[in-house]
Amino acid sequence: MRVWREESGQILPITAMCLALLLGMLAIAIDVGQLLYVRRQMQTLADSLALAGANEIAQCSGTADCSIMQAATSAAATEDGYSSYTSSPNCGAVAATGLTISVNNPPCAIASDPNNGSKSYVEVVVTMQQNAFFAGFLGFSKIPISARAESGGASSNTPCVGLTGTSGEVLNINSGTLTMSNCALSFNASTATINNCNNINAKAVNLPGASASDYSCIGSGSAIPGTVNYNTTFSNPYSSVTAPTESGLTNYTSTYSTIGSTTTLSPGIYGAINFNSGTYTVTLNSGVYYITGSWVINGGVTLNGSAGVLLYFSSGYLQSNSSSFVANLAPISSSSYGGLSYWQASSSGVSTDGSLNLTGGLYMPNAQLTVNSGSTITTNEPLVVNSLILDTSLTDTYSGGGAGGGGSVPSLQE
Repeated sequence: MRVWREESGQILPITAMCLALLLGMLAIAIDVGQLLYVRRQMQTLADSLALAGANEIAQCSGTADCSIMQAATSAAATEDGYSSYTSSPNCGAVAATGLTISVNNPPCAIASDPNNGSKSYVEVVVTMQQNAFFAGFLGFSKIPISARAESGGASSNTPCVGLTGTSGEVLNINSGTLTMSNCALSFNASTATINNCNNINAKAVNLPGASASDYSCIGSGSAIPGTVNYNTTFSNPYSSVTAPTESGLTNYTSTYSTIGSTTTLSPGIYGAINFNSGTYTVTLNSGVYYITGSWVINGGVTLNGSAGVLLYFSSGYLQSNSSSFVANLAPISSSSYGGLSYWQASSSGVSTDGSLNLTGGLYMPNAQLTVNSGSTITTNEPLVVNSLILDTSLTDTYSGGGAGGGGSVPSLQE
């Protein structure tokens, strides 16, 4: 005899089980979706801060994790809507709650990173302790979400020092060292003679010639040291910059021919000026100085263009005749002139005494620059000259980007 069992009501527990399963899947989807959304926000923030930090590498003048860089990344975080967070620079500890931002210069988070330890790059790691909606029932009340970005580094083809001369002895290092650890020394000459090759310390040396046989090293060293790239076309960072004109500028050529005491000059057109011996400061207000003759500096004169200037010599040049001369020249904040502080169009050679301190670039594509013993030139932007003679050391700390934008724009590396 077949016994029929009562099956009514069994659909209820099956429905309950399916509903619970669906709700669980929905909860997981909500948590995962929220985590992915926050992760995307964190990556955007990391990218933004890495680029902001890399833009200030040149202004740090070779100092790791400088205050200018930290201020720039902090301002960028605020602009992106993150004003409250824990700052933990240089791979510091992650906070137990909220947002932690670690700005690392040099990068340090990943040991295998090829840029680990290089001050030419900025690494940003952001970590958010994100509250979970439903994962908390499984014991995961907070889930850490991290994102990393790295930016900086001028291209190895971007010169710290560029030599536009096409042949002959375009580089003569009589004494001292030519140092540019962040980017390249670039030649325009397919064949050239170099005095004291051993005194070159560069991230790379870029040469348009086919091989080492095209370049003759005399004096110390029989070959160019370090990374040497042959068959590399000369890269001029100022090739696209348009020279200023006299249009719209006030003409001061008849106002100043001699200066012998503390003076303030305004942007405009100037002729030849003789700066008499003495200890005084000539302040240059911000703007373009279109100069049609030579400025000859005698004695302990300080030329202060820290407000942002471009000295453009359409003819003539700046000649310093005293070791006590000091020039402090910053670039105009506008990118119109490629971050340049000094531009000489004429082919007249310049022989420097004293201290020429540039946070902008120096451009003498048709002229030879001689840096005399006891004098100093420092610059945070590319220095491009026809040929270079060193009787003392010269260091260029350019790293790409910078205030003027004369070089390559920092890019995200990872």
